[in-house]
Amino acid sequence: LRHPALGPRFDRTDINRAGNEITLTWIDSLSGARLKARLDAVRFMGDHIWIGDVKTAQDAGPGQDHFGRAAANFGYIIQAAFYRDAVYFCKSAIARALGLDEINLLGLPIVYEWIAVEKAAPRPEFIGRYLLTEEQETLGRQLARKAIDAIVQAQVTGYWPGYDTAATPLQIP
Repeated sequence: LRHPALGPRFDRTDINRAGNEITLTWIDSLSGARLKARLDAVRFMGDHIWIGDVKTAQDAGPGQDHFGRAAANFGYIIQAAFYRDAVYFCKSAIARALGLDEINLLGLPIVYEWIAVEKAAPRPEFIGRYLLTEEQETLGRQLARKAIDAIVQAQVTGYWPGYDTAATPLQIP
C-alpha cells in the first residue's frame, strides 16, 4: 500500500472498480474442457482492464538475469496468457465482480502486469513492475494450449505422462 503507483490500486476505498482473488470458470471452445483461473487483482481503469499478478521473488530486479529468469523458470507467461483469456471469455463475471455493467468492459484492452515483491526486502523500492508483451502472450497462449490438450488427453486415456519409468544414470552439472 506504500508503493507510489501500486498503493492506490490496492486501496479499498473504491470497491466498485476493484476485485481481488476473483475466480473465473469457462468452457474451452476447442476441447470442451472446463477451465478455471483465480486472478490476484482486477481493476477497471476506465479505458482498460488491468490484471495485477503478485509474485514473490528472490530477485525482483529488471532484466533477464533477475525477475525475467524466475518468470521463465516458472512459466509465468503461460499463466498470464491463460488469465488474459479468462478475462476475455468471462467479461460478464468480471463486470459483476467489479459492480459494473458488462457494456462498460466491451472492447476494452486488457493490460497484464506482474508485481514482483522481493522476499528479502519487502519494501516499496524493491517491487518490480513488468508488463506482458504481445510476443510473450502469443508464446504463452501456445504453451497453454499445449498444456490444456495434454490434460484433456490424459483425462480421456487415464494415462498421465511423467518421467521415464526406467532407471537412468544420474547426470550432475
